[in-house]
Amino acid sequence: MYLYFGGEVSFESSMPFRKVGGAVREKLRGFERETLPNGMSDPDSDPLGDTYGTEFNNISIITTILGEGLQGMWEERRLIRRKEKWADIRLEIDYDKFVAADEHTQKLLYVKNIVDSIMAVEERKKGDFEGLKLIEDILLAVNVTKEQIENL
Repeated sequence: MYLYFGGEVSFESSMPFRKVGGAVREKLRGFERETLPNGMSDPDSDPLGDTYGTEFNNISIITTILGEGLQGMWEERRLIRRKEKWADIRLEIDYDKFVAADEHTQKLLYVKNIVDSIMAVEERKKGDFEGLKLIEDILLAVNVTKEQIENL
């Protein structure tokens, strides 16, 4: 299994998301597929194997932060394809809250979005997916506690 981290961001959230998102994703590189010299992901790499179960081969987490005029044009998505063994989760971070926050809080908001995305899969699992263990390992990798993100 591997994770894919992406983002759909707009306006003033773009640069801060790129900064904190890049720092967080750097710490989570071991959860993603390896990158080939041409910049593409190696489809044959499987960094997590069956560490978190065999129910899913990949989970895409696309964080969304949309500003004025764009918020009503988009809906969150929790798409799970059990037969194909993948999930595509697209949850939103409040634009105004993210833009007004300091860098540390922006990082926490992003990590919370990742955790919430994995919980969306965990809550709908039907097999051996170990989402809670995955969350623990991600929080450990980015040096964030559950308490830090609970009340954001």
